[in-house]
Amino acid sequence: MVSALSGAVLVQQHEERLLELTVADGTTISGGTILQLTDPTTGSASSGNLNIFAGIAANEKLANDGSTRLAVWRKGVFDMYSNDAANAGDIAVISGANMVGVAKATLLTLSGAALRVGTYLQSATAGEVIEVLVGG
Repeated sequence: MVSALSGAVLVQQHEERLLELTVADGTTISGGTILQLTDPTTGSASSGNLNIFAGIAANEKLANDGSTRLAVWRKGVFDMYSNDAANAGDIAVISGANMVGVAKATLLTLSGAALRVGTYLQSATAGEVIEVLVGG
């Protein structure tokens, strides 16, 4: 397992159409960036703990390129950087910029599915890159 990663890396894509989100024209978003959701149907790079999960950028979007739409993956298996120690089967949530962490029991009672990125497919130590089933 790798110990550094700048975003999510697609390992296996599930049969699904990509979702399009609104993004700011003046923002650069790298492919593989974990995105947080804001209203209305807008995505931006994850920045903190417990952001609402919007998806993973399917391609790069350059600042001031005139585009305000970005395709995102919502299902698949991705290599992701884990901010926490985790066990296979744990629920993954956003835990910083381009990182996931383990959902705590108290979190699940607050917002549940809105925060859920997916499921850890492997056990991990904090700071390790592991496989996460996004959307599962």
